[in-house]
Amino acid sequence: TLLDAYGQFRERRGHLPETPRLALIDTPSSPSVPEFRITCRAAGDAGIEAISATTEELSYDGSTLRAAGQPVQLVYRRVMIEELAEGDLIAAMRDGRVCVVNPPTPSLARTVTT
Repeated sequence: TLLDAYGQFRERRGHLPETPRLALIDTPSSPSVPEFRITCRAAGDAGIEAISATTEELSYDGSTLRAAGQPVQLVYRRVMIEELAEGDLIAAMRDGRVCVVNPPTPSLARTVTT
C-alpha cells in the first residue's frame, strides 16, 4: 500500500527515486518507538529502506527532506496534527518533495447537544 501511494505520487515527479526511503515520524515522547522498529525491520525485509525519526530530527532545505540525517521520499506520519507545527515536514509536503501517506487534515470540533 505504501509503495502504491508512492508510485502514484512519483508519476508526476520523475526526479524521485524508483524505490523510496521510508521514514516513520512521531513526536520524541511517543510510545510507538518499539512498533516503529518492528515496522522498519519488516520494510527492510520487503526491500524498502526505512528509518524511524522524530519531528525534531527532520530538516528540509527546499529540495530534500531529511529524517535523522537521511534523505527520505516517503513518510508515514503518526504525530497528531495538533502536535505538528508548521515546519519541515509541512513545507516538504507542500512543495511536493515528499509523499506523506497520511497527510494532516484539519481537526473539526464536534459539539454534542443533549
